[in-house]
Formats: sequence, C-alpha cells, structure tokens
Amino acid sequence: MVGKGIDMEALSPRDANARRPRTNVADLKTKAAAQLKASKDKEHPPPPPPNVTEPPSADRKDGAVYQVGKLLGKGGFAVCYSGVLAGTKKLYALKIVKSKMPTKMEQKFQTELQIHSKMRQVNIVQFFRAFSFESSTYLVLELCPNGSLMDMVKRRKGVTEPEVRFYAVQIAGAIKYMHAKGIIHRDLKMGNIFLDKNMNAKIGDFGLAALLVTGRDMQTIRRTTLCGTPNYIAPEILEKGKKGHDHMVDIWSLGIIMFAMLTSKPPFQSSTTDEIYRRAKERDYEWPTADGRFISEEAKHVVASMLQEAHMRPDPDAIVEHPFFVTGYMPTPADMTVRLRELPPEHDVFYQHPVSRRIQAQSLETLKEMCDTCNVGPWNPTKIVSKPVWREMAAEEQAGLTPAIPLSDDIVYRPFESWLQENQLFQGGSSTSANTNSRRRKRNGSFSKALSSSNSLDGAGKPTSRAAAEFRRSAAGTGSSHTKQRPC
Repeated sequence: MVGKGIDMEALSPRDANARRPRTNVADLKTKAAAQLKASKDKEHPPPPPPNVTEPPSADRKDGAVYQVGKLLGKGGFAVCYSGVLAGTKKLYALKIVKSKMPTKMEQKFQTELQIHSKMRQVNIVQFFRAFSFESSTYLVLELCPNGSLMDMVKRRKGVTEPEVRFYAVQIAGAIKYMHAKGIIHRDLKMGNIFLDKNMNAKIGDFGLAALLVTGRDMQTIRRTTLCGTPNYIAPEILEKGKKGHDHMVDIWSLGIIMFAMLTSKPPFQSSTTDEIYRRAKERDYEWPTADGRFISEEAKHVVASMLQEAHMRPDPDAIVEHPFFVTGYMPTPADMTVRLRELPPEHDVFYQHPVSRRIQAQSLETLKEMCDTCNVGPWNPTKIVSKPVWREMAAEEQAGLTPAIPLSDDIVYRPFESWLQENQLFQGGSSTSANTNSRRRKRNGSFSKALSSSNSLDGAGKPTSRAAAEFRRSAAGTGSSHTKQRPC
C-alpha cells in the first residue's frame, strides 16, 4: 500500500526522462568546439598592443618600435601578425608566443630559435630577431603576404601540374639545404609553406625541427620522438621502440604535399587519426577519378617514389630529375602571379600534356635555371658546402649567446652570423682593425676555434660543459663575463 502524500508519478523514471530535454548532437559538437577553442585561446598569447617596443641592441642602439597590423594566422601556441618597423616602410611578420611556458616548451622554443636563426636559403622564411615585450615573446620574420600553400589549394581545390613542378622544385631545394645543414624539419605540410610577394614558396615553422647528426663522429642520429601532423607523418615515426626516423621523413612529407596539391587533400585522409596512421603504414591510397581531373602517370610515379620505405626514397637531387619535372611545362617566375591565389592559370600551356618540343626545350631551360637558384638537381656544377648547425650552436654557446628562455626584457636574440660579421669573424670578412685590443683578439680566437673544432661537442651534437667552462675561464681572465646571454 502506497503511503499517503507520496507522489509516485513524480518518482517514475519514465516521467523524469520524458521531461528531460533531448540531447542535440549538433549542440554537443558546437559545445565541444567551443571548449577546444577556449583551451587553445588559453595557450595563445594575448592580442598585441598597437605598438611593440624592441630593446636596444648592437645594430639598433636606440631599440625599435613595430606598428602591429592585421592578424595573419594562428598555430598551436603562436599567433602571427603583420608589422611595420616604425620610421620605415619595412614589413615583417611578427610571430608571438607567451613568454611564460612549461619547461618542456621552453626547451622546444629554444631549439626553434637556434635552428631557424641559422637557416639562410632562398626558400626558407628568414629569421631576423627575437625579443620579449610585456608578457609575450616576438619573433621578427620575413613577411609572406600571400598566405600559405594550404590557403591556395583550398581556395582552388587543387592546382595544375606545372604549378606543382614549380613549388616542388623550391621545396626540394630547401629540404636539400636543411639536410646539408644537419637539420630535419619534421613538420613539412602545406600550412607551413608560405608564399612571398612573388608567389615563391618559403618553408617556415621550425618548432619540431631537430639536429640530424652528432658532433663527434658525424653518424646519423635516428630520432624517436612522435611528432608531426597526422596526415603528413611518415610511417617510421609511428613505429615506437624500433629504429626511429631520419631525414627521409621530410621526403615522405614532400610526396604528401605533391599529392595534396594535385587532388586538394592528403592521400591518407580519414575520419580518425588511427585510420590515417593505418592507411599510411599500408600505403593505402588511391588517385581520384570521379572529378575528371587529369593527373599524369609521371606525377603518380614521382609521388609513389617518395611514399616508399625510407631507404628507397629519392633524395632532392634525384626528385627534380624525375620525368615528371623534365617532360612537362615548367612555369617561369613571371607566370606565377598573385592571381593564382584565387584562380587557375589562364594560359593553355598549363593544361597541355604532352607539350610541344619547342615548349619542352624552353621548360627544361627554365627548370635548370630554377634548380640553379634553389641549388638542387644534377645540373648545378657548383657544390655548396654548408656549415652544420651543431657547429654554429657550439660556437654560439661558447660566445655566451645561446638564448635563455624566457628571453630577458633587455635581450635581442639575433642570428649568430650577424654577431660574427659585426665582430669581423665571419669567413670572408675583413681583418680586425689595428686598434683592436689584445683582449678582443684573444676572445675572438676562442670563437674562431669553436667554429672549426668538433671536439667541443658531445655525442648528441651539444657543447660539453668542459668546453664552455674553458671559454668562460678565458673570458673571465680578460675581465669579461660571458656566462649570461647579452644583447648581440
């Protein structure tokens, strides 16, 4: 018997559920997206003020002011704005991160600064300087006003084969340079390839870049860190506990980029990350046929050659010698206009396959000229010898110029090459003045020795504490202290 005063209907689970509003899947997705955005916003720095002040440094005795322009884009931890150097018409990109960050992020950011500042190649975004202002750290970089390759491909839903040739040669040249410097990028993707004012490709974002060789025996290090963007990750990066990975992961990424430029999406794209990884490991991809887009057999073959096992992938020189590059139309720099950001090429030759003998001969000459500019391919007789980044990092550390993260408010971190030139130590520079005192000559001798010696580094390509201590003792003996970074 039911007790008096108890409303059994109100206790009915059926009725309670009936009154509960139904969950809307779209609302859940919207809420999840908002939560994700909020968490990312917490990682991003606050919006910069209209004017950002750079502290005084050797080349700017009175410091500098940047007038902040429009937002260019956002990454995982960074935002990027355009900026004008006050009193000039010089335009830059200002990459901004929070000055305070977890220790692991500090180490990663320090590596990014040290590596990117030592890249000097026509198809790599140039690094100029870095400094802190208020609660943020600013990287002053070359401005690429035409967005990224990803923006271009998304707008146009793919690009023509001649355009793919043009950009693949430039990217291959940058990859060859990085590998010669002992660097693997590890995050090559369309979103990290930017387009300058003349629509040339420029590789940026060295946040996941790593040293490739040791300082002692120059044997290749195989990295074991899981890193990169899922759609572009090489299978060997996913194989934990095995051999690890090396510079060939960048070649894999170039193959993915070329596929995506031709088809508008990466070859292994799927609804889940696990499915992407499975398909990448199994090389499970197909070239689209439904949209009627023409893709040559040469294009398919060169992409397939880069999506093989690591030891079978071609190097940058071999890539640009593939029939895909030497038997089709190669655009000239004049063909690559800003219009192509939004619209396909107007000239019929971009869509011809095969091309006439006359056009083919002209294209081969254009290819050779491009390869000469980018220093890639078999046609360039001049061999460029690049100084490994680990050597420069060793000398930078001995000079007391390794960036300490977070950067102090009175520090401007600039390329070590600039410091060497100002101190007349750069190879090919003028000799020191007769008025230079003996203390500077002694100190400069230590730096010069660091550039040519490999005995100051440990097996991981890092300066040993003994080498650093020896330098600091010699500096202390001259009345100078280099144990802390100073403005350069």
